[in-house]
Amino acid sequence: MARKTIAMFYCVLSVLFGLNSKANSQDLAYQTLMGTSALECRFCAGKSADITEVGKPLKFKNDGTIISSKGEWTLHEGVDKGFPSLTFRQIRRGEGLSCTAQMSGNSGNISQVEGFVGPGVMTFVEAMPMGGISVTTIFAEFDGKQELIAVHSRHTKFFSKVIASQYHGSCRPIAP
Repeated sequence: MARKTIAMFYCVLSVLFGLNSKANSQDLAYQTLMGTSALECRFCAGKSADITEVGKPLKFKNDGTIISSKGEWTLHEGVDKGFPSLTFRQIRRGEGLSCTAQMSGNSGNISQVEGFVGPGVMTFVEAMPMGGISVTTIFAEFDGKQELIAVHSRHTKFFSKVIASQYHGSCRPIAP
């Protein structure tokens, strides 16, 4: 709470003294991302693709480039209706660039996820029980609603389908 108060005070002073508002917005976004212990993320749009005919052999040109893939990709655009949000709680910074969090989604499962902190980004990686991974990156950049910009990607296999998907959305701090 104190960090948010300090960030807001800094923002007000910056406006009064005419400092660059873009820099202030970025500073506040950075303070928001690094100073919170819980975030709720919603993803509004995305694309996914699945391979429906797994098992076809790869074909290569003499130079090693692929001419056909293993199976046939089917592209889907829009929102996966079963994927409305993710919540990250108990976000804790570790040593160096590491962090951890408790992640929960629409299925009700709670996973301990490992994360990485970079300049203005926080990325969480979930190893899924059936193999595959999901990766969520939250940026210290505000969208038009003063929420942090986020991207979520999944690489999974569901029965005989290989599925790759990526969604974009935003995250907002919530009470832990």
